[in-house]
Order: sequence, then structure tokens, then C-alpha cells
Amino acid sequence: MKRKNKYIYRSKISEAKFREFVKFFSLDLEAKRIADLTHLNRNTVNRYSHLLRERIAFYCNQEYPFQLTNQNIDSSYSPNQPAKNTNNTHPLVVGIINKNKKIFSEIITSCTKDQLDQLARNGFSQQCIEINLNLRRFHAFVDRSFKHLYLLDANKKHLEYTCSKENVIESFTSFSRKRLLKFNGVSRSTFNLHLKECEFRYNCKNENTYQMMLKMCRGKPLN
Repeated sequence: MKRKNKYIYRSKISEAKFREFVKFFSLDLEAKRIADLTHLNRNTVNRYSHLLRERIAFYCNQEYPFQLTNQNIDSSYSPNQPAKNTNNTHPLVVGIINKNKKIFSEIITSCTKDQLDQLARNGFSQQCIEINLNLRRFHAFVDRSFKHLYLLDANKKHLEYTCSKENVIESFTSFSRKRLLKFNGVSRSTFNLHLKECEFRYNCKNENTYQMMLKMCRGKPLN
């Protein structure tokens, strides 16, 4: 039997209505606004938004230039799932890679928030923190709020606090901080999905994200 919607399994809405949803989602509108414009139930909008963010995260991880390993990331994190660490004494830290002016991000635990806070308190002093060998592929680290950026030095052996403009990396952190503010806080359970959505939107800001999202769903329908 032919499916009612080629973009999503067991869908109760038409393809036209789903395309309408994706159109407004691609414009980065809030869920309430999308529900008002599409006349969809708010719970339906939230559910489809979550599924689409999971697909975006999968796409981003396929593009990731390195192998994601459990050694560098949260023990409960997997490439297609949000991090689920209930230990609030270990806040999330994000590693950032700038490769050919494209940003790639990864949740890590090898560099702790306490270390980042130590750098922030010292400001522009010469004190820095030595970085483990397995983390030297990153160019910078940022805290969960995207307020404090920490750059690796030229030889990638030390991490230093900075408030200076760092081209693509600083642009990405500023973009992400502004995006996440409109959610009035993002829970740990969904932080990775929002992180990957920021990464996707930043890297594809000059592309037709609406068509890209539809293509993601056509190739492998949401479930």
C-alpha cells in the first residue's frame, strides 16, 4: 500500500502539510509560531521538530571529519543521540573544529568546566591549561552557554581564555548563543540536538536549507 507521506512513516498529516512545516522550521521559527501558521497541534510540531533535529544531527555527524570516539565524548553520548549525563557537577563542554571555514562540534568531557572557569577567572593572564594529546584536533572549546570561548594555542598544546574575535569560530559561537537564547534554556537531554542544529544552520547559511531538509527526509523517512 502506498504511504500517505513519503517524508515520514505513519504520518497523520499530508505531504503538503509536512512540507509547510519544514518550510517554517527552516526559517528557524519558534514552535508556537509554526503551530499558529500551519494550524498543527503544538505537540505535533514539537514531535516533528525533535525528529527533524535528530535527522540533522545524523547528517552533521556524517560530515564530521574525524571519528567520534567514546574516549573524548560523554559516556552516554552517541553520534545520533543527545547526551544524557545527570551529573550536574560535570557541565557540558563543546569542542570546536574549523575546517575550511566549516564548523564541526562535539560534546567532550576530557576538558572540564572547572578548568574553563579557572581560565575565565584569570582573564588575560599568562596562565593556561595543558591539553591532552587526544584533544589537540580541536581549535577551541566553549561552555554550554556559548558565553566563554577558549582557544588552543598555535601548537595546540595549551588552552587559553580569549575575548578576541576569532573569525569563523567566534562567529559560530556568537550565532549559537543568539539562537539558544530564544529557547530560554536548553535541557541536557536535548542539548546535542540543538548544538548540531546550530552547526548545520551556520555551515549552510548560504544554501537552501528547506530543500536540504526535505531531501534528508525523502532519502530516509522520519520514524
